[in-house]
Amino acid sequence: MDIVTKNRITAEEYCKKASKLIKEGKLEEAIAQYDGALKVNPRYIPALNQLGTIYENKKEFDKASALYQQILELRPQRALVRAKLGRTMMEKGELKGAIAAYEQAIAQNEDLPAWVYFSFGNALDESGELERASAMYQKAIAINPDNAFLYQKLGNALWKTNSRFKEVIAAYQKAIDLNPKNPHLYRSLAKILYDINKKIFRKPSITIKKQFTIF
Repeated sequence: MDIVTKNRITAEEYCKKASKLIKEGKLEEAIAQYDGALKVNPRYIPALNQLGTIYENKKEFDKASALYQQILELRPQRALVRAKLGRTMMEKGELKGAIAAYEQAIAQNEDLPAWVYFSFGNALDESGELERASAMYQKAIAINPDNAFLYQKLGNALWKTNSRFKEVIAAYQKAIDLNPKNPHLYRSLAKILYDINKKIFRKPSITIKKQFTIF
């Protein structure tokens, strides 16, 4: 067994111990184990990735970003890691960098989880790119069609375009179908219907019935 192989196995053992500690809720001890793995092998990607996730969850976004960047220096084609970097940049207020990271991640691999498209949609929404944001929310919905919050976010983005009113209503109606016990959805849709009516007819004459059908 050569030294590299021996080191890799040792790093794996550190990570196994860390994983067990995380399940036991011993987060700081788990971090110490991952640090141990990286002392043995500074290029060990599982340890870098797990540490990045831990620091991201702890809202230590500078540390998380640095770890994700280390991974990408070693494996630049890791699209999901690039998306995670985008997410941490977004949390740090680096909006342009976050958008660039998401764009590159999706260009590398479109087969990514729904959260990537959702988070990218949020970044575009915040930057005022509402049509692109709506498209990203729709892609997230295509992956996870039973998530009411995604339809709500889509409805909000479409509403801010000041057009596509039928799609706004349809998105909110779908959100309500999926989560009928959320009173916020009903209040939001009622306000949207009222505002749409004012825009179109200049007076509030839309009747809002139980299923929010316009008559």
